[in-house]
Amino acid sequence: MYQLAKPVLFRMDPEKAHNLTLWGIEGKNPLNNLMKLAFKPLPESAMRPAVSKNMSWRHAIGIAAGFDKDARCLNFLEHIGFGAIEVGTVVKEPQVGNPKPRVWRMPEQKALRNALGFPSEGAAAVLPRVKAYKGKATLGVNIGKNKDTSLDEAPAEYFDLYKMFAPHADYITINVSSPNTADLRQLQERSWLEALLKPFTEIKERKPLYLKISPDESQDSVTAILEVAKEFELSGIIATNTTADHEFDKGGVSGDPIREKSIKVWSEILKQTDDSFDLVAVGGFRKTEHFEEYFDMGGKFCQVYTGLVYEGPSIVDLRD
Repeated sequence: MYQLAKPVLFRMDPEKAHNLTLWGIEGKNPLNNLMKLAFKPLPESAMRPAVSKNMSWRHAIGIAAGFDKDARCLNFLEHIGFGAIEVGTVVKEPQVGNPKPRVWRMPEQKALRNALGFPSEGAAAVLPRVKAYKGKATLGVNIGKNKDTSLDEAPAEYFDLYKMFAPHADYITINVSSPNTADLRQLQERSWLEALLKPFTEIKERKPLYLKISPDESQDSVTAILEVAKEFELSGIIATNTTADHEFDKGGVSGDPIREKSIKVWSEILKQTDDSFDLVAVGGFRKTEHFEEYFDMGGKFCQVYTGLVYEGPSIVDLRD
């Protein structure tokens, strides 16, 4: 079904095509049940469960943040077989994001470039949909700061978002690595990161908490981030976000071009951590052998987004 629809979607502006897709599969759409019939689910027998000290996924492949920013399509994404769904990035107040056009396809490289800047309906609009989800897929909420929130004000804003969503989600991801919000990546630096995470030490029974990092970090930077993450007892790292290391004027690139960068970061994290600390890998997964290579490295959990755009829902099926 997707291979029939793909040529039509790829003739459209990428953001319009994405929004049309979301409209087609969102829960309130009367066509939703028809879409579920058109897209057959992955059988339970074909799923590869992933379990750690911190969380359990029915299938090792999840959908990354960015696809369903406002939690509109949770039931459909579960239906086609994702083991986990990470919504967001959700920000506290509604914002439209950066000016359009702000999404570009790079078909030759099997890549996307986006300069979205956290468009979001806002936390109050997203929260009821998160509360209402009762499905089998593990549910994560990716949180970020509003564009106009200063770095000094960011810790309080992230903490407020955590308190809103943690009671209703299986895990929370702190996004400090998008290249599309000015100065956001400064929050990956040790002093800023320590200030950001300090409020979370007040929580006695904390939901699994993850930090999403950039693929553009040096080995020393990854080590420093891991030191802080362990000090504040985070559950793990989600690696990686899009790369700002490219020839274009703006945005972050995802897909095949960031695969090697991401692998280097994954390798460093796996080398410096044990089974009590999770790596959720994202960045360049498109073929079954990509997933198998990651599992052979010792990884358990992984996410896709750009690979879904190019390959369709069959990407969740690891069977030959």
